[in-house]
Amino acid sequence: MDPRAEPPADEKQRFYAAVEPRWKEVATALAADRPPEWEGYRFEAEIVQTAVAGPFRVQVSFGDRVSNRQRGGAPKEIVDKVAELQMAYAVFWQPMAWKKVVIEQIWDREKRSWTFETRWEY
Repeated sequence: MDPRAEPPADEKQRFYAAVEPRWKEVATALAADRPPEWEGYRFEAEIVQTAVAGPFRVQVSFGDRVSNRQRGGAPKEIVDKVAELQMAYAVFWQPMAWKKVVIEQIWDREKRSWTFETRWEY
């Protein structure tokens, strides 16, 4: 199979199912690291290429969703997991290698529980 060719839909579904628990692990680790006074969090990770088709670094921001207070970044273990996920997407199929991911922890007042939202930019 041509590595540039789009994988079949069933292969993509299997890939998404395989990485979903890893994304949940990242979101849960961020929630555990969130200061108790924060009202949820907003985590952004952007892939910054350091060379053409070469290595990259992950630039992150991690802050309170409501007050916009920022932390000096996320723990290294979490950033490393995000980098591993980005590499998994790129290896599976390069066009799926996202450039930015935003994970938010949001308090649902009606349900009185936390929810997570994740968005990717390609």
